[in-house]
Amino acid sequence: ELLDEIAETIIPADAQSGGARLAGVARILDERIAESRDPAWRQSWHDDLAEIDRLSRDAYGKRFVKATPQQRNELMKRISRNEANPQEAGEYAFGTIKWAVAD
Repeated sequence: ELLDEIAETIIPADAQSGGARLAGVARILDERIAESRDPAWRQSWHDDLAEIDRLSRDAYGKRFVKATPQQRNELMKRISRNEANPQEAGEYAFGTIKWAVAD
C-alpha cells in the first residue's frame, strides 16, 4: 500500500497516462524485492519506505497513505530538493524509489 501511494505520487494519473497505479508499478517492484536473493537490498527497501512513512508522521501526524494528496506532494517535493546530492536519509530514499518507479 505504501509503495503504491509513493509510486502514484511520483507518477500520477493524468490525461496522458494512467499513472503508476494503473501500470502496476508497486506490484512489480514488490515482486522484485520479494524475489531478491540479497537480504541487504530487501532491507534497504524496507528502510527507505519506513523513512518516508516516518517523515510523513513527523510532518503531518499520519502515515503517508493517510496523508492528503497535497501533503504527499509537499513531502515528495521536500525530499527531492537535493536529488543530485542527497544529504538526508529521506533524500536518499526518494532517489532510490524514484528511479525504481521510473524504471
